[in-house]
Formats: sequence, structure tokens, C-alpha cells
Amino acid sequence: MTLHNILKKGSEMASRFLLSALMLLGSTSLAHAQSASAPIYSVGDTWTRQDRDGKFTLSVVKLENGGMWMSGRLRKCRDCLVFISEGRILKVTHPDGSDVDVTRSEFVPQGPDWKFYYFPLEVNKPWTLDARGYSPVSISAQFHIDFRVVAYEDVKTLAGVFKAYRIQRSWLYKWPGSVESLVRWNDTVWWAPEVRSEVKFEASRPEIKNWELSSFSVK
Repeated sequence: MTLHNILKKGSEMASRFLLSALMLLGSTSLAHAQSASAPIYSVGDTWTRQDRDGKFTLSVVKLENGGMWMSGRLRKCRDCLVFISEGRILKVTHPDGSDVDVTRSEFVPQGPDWKFYYFPLEVNKPWTLDARGYSPVSISAQFHIDFRVVAYEDVKTLAGVFKAYRIQRSWLYKWPGSVESLVRWNDTVWWAPEVRSEVKFEASRPEIKNWELSSFSVK
């Protein structure tokens, strides 16, 4: 083999090595972009959403014991406060600080079993939830929800376009009684790391209101 051929062969090998390294770096960066850790919130963070009835705003009003107090989460009491820790609603109060009886109000997924997110989020990651909840007429029901992150994609909202995890959720709940009391439905939520929250929600049941983000401010 001539010196020219040796140099040519070495150049080709170097080019292939560089290309492989760049491809590996690209795939590593993509994987990193598609794995989202649990968000960190600050007092004053706000998210305004819009559904068919208009706009409503969720705000972080206080940080406490590793969790946060948030207003705007309850549809029928926007001034009520909910305490959220590790993605779970653990306490709900009226504006005056008195407890809200979640067995006699709108449906509120309160309690340690109601954990809707398991971080880090990654495409194809599944998890389940089993918990007890109450209807507005104080009937207790057992809920089961299957979750799966099905995509990391662009989603268009009133607040703009965001990279978000599309999470499909399959709900099942059973009121006391016969097997005919089983109720099933599906919904989809998009969670965006940039926003540190959901940015869009769609449900298969017409009585459940779809919504999307219209504006936000996070520190």
C-alpha cells in the first residue's frame, strides 16, 4: 500500500469516527431533551387557562414543608387554596383557612394515593393510580387510572407552541352497586417542561371541559 493510500485510508477512518461521535452526541442530547425532572416552583408563578366558559388563573401563593399552596385549582371556588406536595393534593381550605369537605364539594382528587405524575417523564413510561374519591352528592367511588407518556411533541396553544409530553390517561371508576355502574373514559394532557405545568387538556366525555394555556409567568 502506497503512502497516499495509507493517508487516504486514515482520513476516511477519522471521518467515520467523527460522524459516529456526532451521531452519538445528537442522540444523547435528544434523549436528555426527552427526559423531564420534577419542576421547581416559586411564589408568584401563574398559569392562565381558557375553557369554553372563559379564562381562569392558577397561582402559587406560598411554599411550605416541601410543597406549595395554590389558588385557582377548584372550579367552584377559585379563591380556595390547595396544598400540593410531590404532585398530590393533600389539603384544601376556604379563603378564611377553614377546611373544605371534599366529600361534599365538587370532585377533588385529594389524598396520598392521588399522584398524577411520576418524574422523570419519558416517552413510553407507564404508571397507574388507584384511589377513592367522592361525587358532589357524597357518594364514594373507587378510581383506577392507567397513564402512559406516548409522545414528546410540539403542541399549539393560545399561549404559543411548546415542546410537551403527551400523556394518555384511561379512567375507570365504580359507584356502589352492580357492574353496570362501571364508568370509563379517556383523556389526554400535554405537560411542557418550559411551562412547568400542563398546557392543554382534552377529554372524551363532553361534560368534561377541555382547556388550553393562554398565558403564563414562571420564575
